Amino acid sequence: MAQSKRIRFISFLQILGVILVILGHSLHEYPGDFHQFWFYRMFQTVRMPLFVFISGYLFMISMVKREYNVSLVDFIKNKAQRLLVPYFVLTILTFVPRALMSEYADEPVKMDINSFISSIFFSDKLTIVFLWFLPVVFVLLCVSFIGIKLFKNRLSLFFLIGGILSIAGYFCVNQWEWTFM
Repeated sequence: MAQSKRIRFISFLQILGVILVILGHSLHEYPGDFHQFWFYRMFQTVRMPLFVFISGYLFMISMVKREYNVSLVDFIKNKAQRLLVPYFVLTILTFVPRALMSEYADEPVKMDINSFISSIFFSDKLTIVFLWFLPVVFVLLCVSFIGIKLFKNRLSLFFLIGGILSIAGYFCVNQWEWTFM
């Protein structure tokens, strides 16, 4: 498959992912037993892994195929600017209004330093819950960058180790009800 056809296919997957995210957020509050409907459960299960797959594929093209040569420090600076700065700025800007309006919220937030720190790092305490993926993507990109640099000639081994750790993490997170990032 030619490179332009691959990119076109990725563009199609991106559009599909956006549609699935919009549907997921639109139908989230739908009353009744709709959440038990197989189609709803299917696209809820597929939409975020689809974005992770697309990101990983494009990341691989930029790093491996084009021999992306940048230092770890420059890579982290760039990703922090693009992902963490907006995340922190929006969290800081929304924390105070959310804490002030806690009496009207389903889940009140205290106006103290512990609540503020929790609102940055724990997914069940975020002030803007829809931004949970920004720090997660930052960590995944940094781990991937380091892994690709370390396992340059053995990428299959890196992917195998990553897959095993992902599966183990999935079961541990569900078991411990861990909400960090």
